[in-house]
Amino acid sequence: MTSTATTSSRTAARLALGTALGSVMLTGCAMGGGGDRPSAFAAQAEATLAKGKPDKAIVLAEKAVAASPREAAQRALLGNAYLKAGRFVAAAQSFDDALDLGDESPRTVLSLALAEIAQGHQSAAVQLLTDWRDVIPASDLGLAMALAGETGRGVDILSQALRDGDSTVKTRQNLAYAFALDGRWREARVMMAQDVPADEINDRIGEWAAMGRPEDNQLRVATLLGAPVRGDDGQPQALALANFPGAAELAAEAAAAPVSGEAVPEAPVELASNQKLAPVAPAAEPVAPAAPAPAQPTQVSVAVVQPLPAAAAMEYPAPRFAGPKVAAKQPRMIGNYAPEAPKTVRSVRAAAAQKMTGNSPVLVQLGAFSSPESAQRAIGTYKRHGALADYRLVTTSAFVNGKQYWRVSASGFAGRSSASATCSTLRQGGNSCFVVNTLGAGGGAQYARR
Repeated sequence: MTSTATTSSRTAARLALGTALGSVMLTGCAMGGGGDRPSAFAAQAEATLAKGKPDKAIVLAEKAVAASPREAAQRALLGNAYLKAGRFVAAAQSFDDALDLGDESPRTVLSLALAEIAQGHQSAAVQLLTDWRDVIPASDLGLAMALAGETGRGVDILSQALRDGDSTVKTRQNLAYAFALDGRWREARVMMAQDVPADEINDRIGEWAAMGRPEDNQLRVATLLGAPVRGDDGQPQALALANFPGAAELAAEAAAAPVSGEAVPEAPVELASNQKLAPVAPAAEPVAPAAPAPAQPTQVSVAVVQPLPAAAAMEYPAPRFAGPKVAAKQPRMIGNYAPEAPKTVRSVRAAAAQKMTGNSPVLVQLGAFSSPESAQRAIGTYKRHGALADYRLVTTSAFVNGKQYWRVSASGFAGRSSASATCSTLRQGGNSCFVVNTLGAGGGAQYARR
């Protein structure tokens, strides 16, 4: 073999894993529909990102999103820039926004899964990959599954891809890495030897072993993408998709809003014989005859982007990796919600009201989405918010001006007062919601329980 051929072989082997999923992220986004100004910012951002300057690309991509906030391509481009800069919290938020706006391309879904894996959100990533397994290339799907902790499934997917004729350097080396993540080091060496020079195999194995601890999710994804390992506070709140509802969504929310002045009877609260009401707060003062309820806001509510401190975490099961077994807690951001406000007299009273669940026709509408998949992702986020722990989350579809929407709401309130208290608690955390009386909007609607 000539010297040139040897160099080419070594380079290809080194890049096989580095570009396995990373190449998907750098594919150009089709621009259009956003006007000259956002398109110009986007084109500059793409060019800058291609030159390996993700931080500068972020500045330009954020300008493109600000100029055309409901353009899915701009959101995906911003997510790519965040991803290459190692800002995985912001990347996940941007890719999720792109999906909500209709960008359901495999590369966007795969990018979102990687961003979730880097944050330690293995379950969310696995669910996403499973839902889209028929459209994501097997060579990418298998490695992503392995990185998300489903190492056996990853090996099976990649092995089947080889049997089906996808015998490329990328597929073989992704399978080698999946074998390593599954603790099958002998198979990893055999597969690696097909493309990696013998004198480099030990070094490569050593690199993989050094990143084999369960808490190394971020390091593994960052290394794969050639991105730095860094902290991240999320994308700017000013760019949150909830700040930019579309005209059709506003119309949908207007149609769902309660009729001004309607009276909603409070359902009686029933307690078990062995239960007593705790004196959490003094009894409410007598209330004057109810004035007509103000018309509810017509702004659409989608998942609100809220940067979270690392302290707001939940435990997630660690994936199975080879190497030293180190017990570690996987950080889990609580969706896109801000941490709850410190307890005050007002919040304690609101918490007490939340316990009085019932079957009144009053709901707290949390968001309206353009697809059932987006609504389902939102439900997973809403379930993790403490203020909604005692209530059922339901979805209902509606056609407005010929377009279908899926609304996510919390149900099971005793009446308007408890629903309003819950909505107030959510708003204190920076989230959007409003109270809806289904009897005022055609109470025959059937809600699909998720």
